[in-house]
Amino acid sequence: MLSHVGASSADVQVARSAVISHFQPRLPAQSSADAQIVALGASADVMGFGLGRVDPGLLQDMWDEWPELGFLADVKVLLKRELTRAPRTRPGVLAMSGMPYLLRAAR
Repeated sequence: MLSHVGASSADVQVARSAVISHFQPRLPAQSSADAQIVALGASADVMGFGLGRVDPGLLQDMWDEWPELGFLADVKVLLKRELTRAPRTRPGVLAMSGMPYLLRAAR
């Protein structure tokens, strides 16, 4: 989704590292300071909390920035689907993401 709106590959990598680091026992060695900070807040979004409603200010900012992409409809559908199906536990998230090996490694 970040690539779709023109984010740089560095920004995409920071976001990816942050989400991955949230579910790993330790942060990857190459994680940047940005990734570590974002990882602290990634929990709520990845676990499905706080996605019940998209902030109207955010929607307006996105519409102003990229009106031609029709991005708002995609985001609303994505967040609604994630809210209803998001697992609420670390094992549930890892199983859905195809990373059950992390569960075994944590034992």
